[in-house]
Amino acid sequence: MPTRYKIYREGGTDVAIADGGTGQSTAQAAIDALSAVGGATDEHVLTADCLAVKNKYPNPE
Repeated sequence: MPTRYKIYREGGTDVAIADGGTGQSTAQAAIDALSAVGGATDEHVLTADCLAVKNKYPNPE
């Protein structure tokens, strides 16, 4: 039985995370959906922990 593929086109529907998208309509909403940026306040700096493969906010020293 042939496999059916979904085709997403520019200007069309939002692509769900399960289909390789973010499920969001804007760039900022996509960043917020995929990272901890939405929980940031003033003075936070987003860094990447390459060994853990995730973004995080460093603890202030």
